[in-house]
Amino acid sequence: MELYPDIKVSVIVEDRELDLGMREADIAIRLNPPRQPDLIARNLFAMDFHVYASTEYLKQNGVPKDLSDLVNHRLINFATNTAAPVPHINWLFDELGDLERRLSKRFSVNSVYGMYTAVRGGLGIAALPDYMAWGDDTIARVLPSVSGQQVKAYFCYPEALRNSKRIAVFRDFIIDELQGAHFSGD
Repeated sequence: MELYPDIKVSVIVEDRELDLGMREADIAIRLNPPRQPDLIARNLFAMDFHVYASTEYLKQNGVPKDLSDLVNHRLINFATNTAAPVPHINWLFDELGDLERRLSKRFSVNSVYGMYTAVRGGLGIAALPDYMAWGDDTIARVLPSVSGQQVKAYFCYPEALRNSKRIAVFRDFIIDELQGAHFSGD
């Protein structure tokens, strides 16, 4: 806003997909490939997901050595009765296979940030995007060989706005801001 003081910015944070063709918004950053055929989409970045717990939780409950050890831990998952912000958000539970039914300690929340907060608070172990853990020395990655599917983020806008200067300015700003960002734990 300092660079372009005449531009008005309104941010809408929702898990539902806004219809850009119907001008519910001019642009969107989506964590799924766009399904609308009249959209231009540019890949912004890719996020990796790994398993994390707070260092305090691990001191009190021990460090799991393999997936089967997770049945003895509290696991945090994304609430399944709400729209997930990324595909396969509860991939860790799929990895557990038949062991998943033996889980008795589970905490569900309908926000990835809520999952991160629960991990930081020592409530248990969760699969989180690596960018949330980067630089946070209160949480640690566990089960280093276990990872979820990489999720790509896309900058999307309607074909009708292809030549829009304000779209180009915002796109370039986002790309510049993302330079050097850490979305992978490796």
